[in-house]
Amino acid sequence: MTNLVRQEAAEYTADQLLSLMGQRANVRAAEGAGTTTLSSADNKWQIFNLSAARTAVLPSANIKSGDTYRIENRGGFVLSFQSSDLTALTAANTGSGGVGDPTISRGYATLVALQDIPTAASHWKVSEVTDEGSWSTTFTFNSAGSTTTAKTIQYFRNNRFVTVVLLLGTNIETTSGAASTRFSANTSMPIQIRPPTTNPIMFCMITNAGVTSNSVGCLGIDTAGIITAKRDPTGSAWSATSLCGLTSGTLGNDLQFTYCLQ
Repeated sequence: MTNLVRQEAAEYTADQLLSLMGQRANVRAAEGAGTTTLSSADNKWQIFNLSAARTAVLPSANIKSGDTYRIENRGGFVLSFQSSDLTALTAANTGSGGVGDPTISRGYATLVALQDIPTAASHWKVSEVTDEGSWSTTFTFNSAGSTTTAKTIQYFRNNRFVTVVLLLGTNIETTSGAASTRFSANTSMPIQIRPPTTNPIMFCMITNAGVTSNSVGCLGIDTAGIITAKRDPTGSAWSATSLCGLTSGTLGNDLQFTYCLQ
């Protein structure tokens, strides 16, 4: 039965596979910053409750191809992963067929060994990731003019698909503007959800020198994770005055992107 589970690991969901293996979750005591090094003797279903960012190092000795780990994070702080050679698991270096970077803030990742005694990041497949989190950022005109008040941005990830929601509430405007074509966030989004090579774009309502009527701009995210608004699809410069930026307009208070990581 064990060999069958290992051979068919990729065909089961995490819950199904762990049920077949007779696993019960190991709910860990609260942990802060630092590193947790897992071994083959540890339960393959680990639940972390973090009070600070932490790293989990995956095991190597006595691990067989197809061995599967479900790692949950309920603390809201970042949990990242390393292979036993202490290389971080990312979308670029994990095994083929996976769903990208397994880093999680509040969710779970399912990791499958692709060979016996895995030591490198490429020896692991990231078969599932669900995650959610948020960050806060101000906006400014190309680092010129005044800075807006901070706004919260939420994200929700389901494997390769990410939804990012900018909670406007009220207009995001500067008190003094600049003749720039870019109205950009000053804090980038978490690296594990940044777009790969494409730049997701959506239309948004903007205000320019206090004028909002029929003012439609473009909002995009670059590969560095910076959200940027443009005054119009052609990239015209904003006016060097106050009351320039994003407005909730008549389209509601939230702006939402959905895109694919791969």
